[in-house]
Amino acid sequence: MRKDKLNLAVFVAALACFVAIITLFPRDARTIERENRAFNRLPEISLKNIFSGGFARDFEPYVSDRVGYRASFVSASRLLERARGLSSGGVRVTGGTLILGDRLMEIFTRSASAEREYADALAGYRAALPGDVRVFSLLAPTRIEFEEEKYSSVSDSERDAIDGVYASLRGAGVITVDAYSELAAHSGEYVYFRSDHHWTQLGAYYAYRAFADAAGFAPRELSEFEKHSAPGFLGYLYNREPSPGIAADTIEWYEYPGLVPSQPIFYPPEAGGKVTYGVFLGGDHAEYVIETGSGGGKTAVVIKDSYANAFIPWLAPHYATIVVLDPREFEGSALEAISRYTDVDLIFVDYVFSTTFTDFIRKINDIK
Repeated sequence: MRKDKLNLAVFVAALACFVAIITLFPRDARTIERENRAFNRLPEISLKNIFSGGFARDFEPYVSDRVGYRASFVSASRLLERARGLSSGGVRVTGGTLILGDRLMEIFTRSASAEREYADALAGYRAALPGDVRVFSLLAPTRIEFEEEKYSSVSDSERDAIDGVYASLRGAGVITVDAYSELAAHSGEYVYFRSDHHWTQLGAYYAYRAFADAAGFAPRELSEFEKHSAPGFLGYLYNREPSPGIAADTIEWYEYPGLVPSQPIFYPPEAGGKVTYGVFLGGDHAEYVIETGSGGGKTAVVIKDSYANAFIPWLAPHYATIVVLDPREFEGSALEAISRYTDVDLIFVDYVFSTTFTDFIRKINDIK
């Protein structure tokens, strides 16, 4: 009995220390900034959420974000990963990252079960919406897919994963967009950042051309846009895996002349300020509504991850209204939001890794 009481006392003391770390130390925003995302919110405290398991599922990432000095713990973890990483001839694999010359890239691991969940989520929207709402799926591959086979072979095939999702959507009424082929045809151009996991806006342009083909309209030519640039961008992968020899990227963005949107589409960095992927839309928002004044009354509703941020500006000449919903932050009903508009295209724009994130897929379902 005394031993049980001692064990209980040790457990309670450890739990108290854990709570103190979360509540007394200031939350560390550095890692969240590096990961280009918002803090996880405290999940809803209700009997329904507790007994469904939703509270326990969402409480863990909430707690993780609020651990004091989290960035220091993450950096120490990365050092250990690098210490046991594999290296050969200037090529290094460490954690989930391939370091190849002057560029970094994520290593993709398929999840067939998650792919089916992702496809089912999109099919669920199609089934719930009126027939006059078109539903599109655009899945973007990443840089590693277009490296030489001896390097890309450390990663599962993103082509197979995308094809697997699209095969599951066959017959569901969802229009699939072949962004892969357009990007493959232009993979020698500056379509992906070296230090970040995102595509450049030029890469997003080629995906936009594929979308235009699927949607049945003529895309604007690149020469019609005004190009701007800002050097000195070091992205998420570099911050996660600082490596010598990785050159800073240049963020390029393309503005359509004469367009005066109700909300900014681009947020150019201030002189001498930090250059981030937030140039596009100002980063991620729960809901972001842009009235463009163009597009003949059509509305695009985009449910997305951060890959879509560089893609959405290309839609501006074609849609009068663009409604951007991020399932990681949005707390309303996407179906209700769609019902406010007529002549709607619902477009899911995600990078292929999002088909492996079951928590992200769950959030797509949750906001329906």
